[in-house]
Amino acid sequence: MDTVTVKTGSPASVISRNDARLIMPLMEHTAMRLTHEQVHIILTTVHDIVGGDVEVRLFGSRLDDNRKGGDLDLLLISSTPLPRLSLAEIKCKLEERLYLPVDILAYSRDKKPSPFQAIALNQGCPLKEAA
Repeated sequence: MDTVTVKTGSPASVISRNDARLIMPLMEHTAMRLTHEQVHIILTTVHDIVGGDVEVRLFGSRLDDNRKGGDLDLLLISSTPLPRLSLAEIKCKLEERLYLPVDILAYSRDKKPSPFQAIALNQGCPLKEAA
């Protein structure tokens, strides 16, 4: 298999060249299909449940301005693994508050990212409150 190394900070991950062709155009993209209110709800919900030191990134179809609908793919980045019960609570509360299907992927900085986590880390756009 022909592979490419994808830098995700530290350490790097190896993915297939075909996967790299799919994600590389998205890595520079920063637009997202979320309102300021939706971003506020996401950040408030996540930080209320697991704390303010967790970084939240949007990845997946909501980064494509040419698409409509779609679920909400969130990557939660923390210094240590997040409890599964907390992740389930975040998912349920966000689906209830946003009326959207939500998928959550957690990544702990103390572990090597899986290939899927590496893609989300590279593609993901950090969510921040509007100034």
